[in-house]
Amino acid sequence: MKNSGVMIPNRVNAPSCCGRHRALGVLVWLVLLVTACGLNDSAPPPIIEPRPASTPTATAAAAPREAVRADVALLRLLDQVQEDRLMAHIAALEGMTTRHVNAAQEIGGYGIGAAADYIYEQFERIAATRAGFSVSQQDFTLTFNGITTPQRNIIGVLGGTSADAGVVIVGAHYDSRSWDRRDAEGYAPGANDNASGVAAVIEMARIISQQPRRATVIFVLFSGGQTGGREGSRAFVDEYLRGFDVDDVMMLNVNRVGNWNNAAGEINARDLHLYAAPPVDSPSRRLARNLDFMAYHHQLALNIIPQTTIDPEGGFGDHLSFDEAGYTAVRFTSALEDADAVHGADTIDRVESAYLAAATRTILGVLHALTAGPSPPRNITFRADGATASALWEPVAGASGYVVAMRRHNSLIYERYFVVDANRTAAWDGWRDFDLFAVATIDSAGLVGRFSAEIAISR
Repeated sequence: MKNSGVMIPNRVNAPSCCGRHRALGVLVWLVLLVTACGLNDSAPPPIIEPRPASTPTATAAAAPREAVRADVALLRLLDQVQEDRLMAHIAALEGMTTRHVNAAQEIGGYGIGAAADYIYEQFERIAATRAGFSVSQQDFTLTFNGITTPQRNIIGVLGGTSADAGVVIVGAHYDSRSWDRRDAEGYAPGANDNASGVAAVIEMARIISQQPRRATVIFVLFSGGQTGGREGSRAFVDEYLRGFDVDDVMMLNVNRVGNWNNAAGEINARDLHLYAAPPVDSPSRRLARNLDFMAYHHQLALNIIPQTTIDPEGGFGDHLSFDEAGYTAVRFTSALEDADAVHGADTIDRVESAYLAAATRTILGVLHALTAGPSPPRNITFRADGATASALWEPVAGASGYVVAMRRHNSLIYERYFVVDANRTAAWDGWRDFDLFAVATIDSAGLVGRFSAEIAISR
């Protein structure tokens, strides 16, 4: 195994975190100002109304919503996503005719070898202008349809600055297939599946690597995603990731994010589906809740909609390799998919560039919050006192406020939340409507970080 030369920092185990983005509707934003003596205040803290569920009805492309309560750095990052760059990556990968794992590897501009070379070159260009970004490839062998071939995972690492911020992995598979999964020479453009995910990962690496992050970020493009065996992501987990002493790892799989319509012509240009392993309180579902809330709170381009399954029906996404090994992992996929535009018909003209750009901005936004946002508070205490209760926690240096988010046991999302400007809440009788809560820190620029572990609400 080749590694990047950048050591992934170890961290004390910290909980995964979560959140969701819904249509704004008639939400009312009220802020509770709590003072040091406010623990005995009997007035309930103002609380936002329940977030209405997004309805994936057929709709024309929605204009991107302007972010509110988002820091300037986040807005500047999102503005740098370029549709033409994304589509240029897809065109280049499609132009290789096929990226089948058994396709030729030594013909210039053709096959799986050319695809790996292209991705490596893109990461090298980033590394040439970004301090702290390093590139490597991981070699492994794959046997498919009775043929054994050498394959490569392409890896870019941006070292983190804080040992307690964990590691975030952003991945996508770059191989493709034709109608017959065994056909190594048939036309296999793979524009949406999964050049769209590859393009998004390359673009996010280009943008987010401009400055150091608290968390280490690993961008990895896998081979072997279309064989059904996930050989590339399994090799990465077993032979690369396990080589580091890392407890806090989160994996974001970007797989098929270029369609906004289905075969019937219905359009959903507002939502992005997010898959994570059950049960509802698993680390991956907690991460999904965190991502959901970050997108919702910062008004990112698309609504993130957590799903009830680990993958779409019949899917075998690369995040499953991480889940099987005990790591926290989720998958992003467009809300609708054109079933006719698959395999040999999966061409670039079926990709909606505006939707792809919106999906990339949304994932980039939550990636920024995960990797640059403040740490969650520690030592959270819940104090029940008769009909009311309050919560307090250890202050976080540099915090401008905190988000307190609540949910019922069976909820995939945080259903209500409020904001306080001190490290405590007032006494309140509304806790009993919920089962669990978590707290996140807001930094001086308005960026919301990861949530704490979820705390049971005692009655």
